[in-house]
Amino acid sequence: MRLPLALLAAAAVAAPLAVRAAAPRAGAAAPVAARDTGMVTVYVSCAADQNTMLRVDPEQVHVAQGDAVAWQLADTTNVVDFSITPKEKAKWPYADTPPYKGGKRRPAVASRMKQKAKGTYPYAVSVQCSVDGRTFSVDLDPDVVID
Repeated sequence: MRLPLALLAAAAVAAPLAVRAAAPRAGAAAPVAARDTGMVTVYVSCAADQNTMLRVDPEQVHVAQGDAVAWQLADTTNVVDFSITPKEKAKWPYADTPPYKGGKRRPAVASRMKQKAKGTYPYAVSVQCSVDGRTFSVDLDPDVVID
């Protein structure tokens, strides 16, 4: 599902985003302002026996040059916070500094795409589960695809 960036920005008024912008390198092309947003829903269910379910929908989010990506926890999840981290930070197509952190009412957003970005970019979704006094981490490795 794709949402206009204006709609995402309106939602952020109630819950500001926790994204830090990186300073551009000298001589580097300026990042492209986001036009559209590819939405990814993160589904998590932590279980005491570490039989935890973690999935994203879509598993590969397809966006166009200049689009943002937002990751939102599903309403049914029992996790409060999560983070998105590129597998290869040097090749990541967004100029925003990862990790991108999100929560129940706050999507994690990558919005300042580098110019001429194209290809498939693997990333990790990490959640911290706390069940019956035990805390453990769960990771998943989907992709961002820029067509």
